[in-house]
Amino acid sequence: MIASHDSFTYDTPTNPLLNLISIFWRCQKKDIKEQYALGVRIFDIRVARYKNRWHGAHGFYRAKHINFNTISDVCKHFKLEFPNSMIRIYLENNVDGKNKDILDLYLQECEVAWNKYKDILWEIGTHNPWITYYRNDNLPFVSIKEYYCHLFNWSLDRSFIDNIKQFDWSSWCLPLFAKKHNPIITQELKDDNIMHIMDYIGIYPKQKVS
Repeated sequence: MIASHDSFTYDTPTNPLLNLISIFWRCQKKDIKEQYALGVRIFDIRVARYKNRWHGAHGFYRAKHINFNTISDVCKHFKLEFPNSMIRIYLENNVDGKNKDILDLYLQECEVAWNKYKDILWEIGTHNPWITYYRNDNLPFVSIKEYYCHLFNWSLDRSFIDNIKQFDWSSWCLPLFAKKHNPIITQELKDDNIMHIMDYIGIYPKQKVS
């Protein structure tokens, strides 16, 4: 099964200065319709609170045009527009002492969304710190293979030295890493029971829609 990492990062940022460092936050160039056409059936949705709405997010990036009133609206969008797809929703980086109200609101809305859209939701949680609050165990995949773990992938399960050794210094930005490591999307990858998570779906390596 094909999954896209940080699926909403193709959009224009609310802060135009972030375009100068897009190699560190943009993970996709194709929009959701194009990703879906390429065979993506699992979407990684990161959100952050911005001007009283939930915007697509990644680190400091906030999507200018991709925003929703509620978490349930995110789920409804995928339920109606992209049948047979699954989504993971994570709160990006609002979780600290100053933003407890945002976390509380997010979790309240997640509770509603989880009960209403459990058929498409497989994971709900927060990114900083990384916590999973809800997870659907009735999943169509049995393992996960990640191609998006670029230079800055840091695991607490490894020592400092082992983390340094894991770095791919030849792929110092997201586009280079995707170009080097992404597999070509084949029917076999679409049909298997492994979740293949990728940056830059359909861009690196170049491939046609089948």
